[in-house]
Formats: sequence, C-alpha cells, structure tokens
Amino acid sequence: KRHGDWIILFGRLVPGVRSLISLPAGVYAMPIGRFLLLTASGSAIWSAFLAVAGYQLAENFRALEAYIGPASKLVLGLLVLAWLYHIGKHYWRRRYG
Repeated sequence: KRHGDWIILFGRLVPGVRSLISLPAGVYAMPIGRFLLLTASGSAIWSAFLAVAGYQLAENFRALEAYIGPASKLVLGLLVLAWLYHIGKHYWRRRYG
C-alpha cells in the first residue's frame, strides 16, 4: 500500500508487467480514480517514449529491440524478486510475529 502509486505508474512502463499491474491495485483496493490517473500517466509516458524512439531511430528501429528486450526482462525479473520478497516478508511477520 505504501508504494502502490509508484508501482502502478512504473508498472505500466514494463512489458509483461503492464498487463498484470491491475491485480495488485485491486487486491489492495486502490481507489479507481487514482488507479485511472496513474494508468493513464504511465501509459502516456511509455507511448511517448516509443514514439520519440521510433522517430529518432527511423529505419534503425529494429536495433532498439536488441536493447529493450533484455532490459525489460531484467526489470521484470527484478520486480518479480521484489514482489516475492515483499510477500515472504509479509508471510514471515504474520507467521512468526
């Protein structure tokens, strides 16, 4: 709950995560207005980034894929590890006080 806004905003920037980011928002009962604002903002940032990258790279756009693919997998992996750590920490506190 403490980092929910940032997670939703930046989750929209990460391929793979953006499709699932709505689940934690629903689990933690994030207000719909805040969720829509953060989703729109994150999606706009991602779309603007891709538009500018496409314009700048023009015919070399495929070269960007070689960098974005591995980077997005790394970010996704780090986010999954952070989520698992958070779940484990929460479980540990509830179980062992």
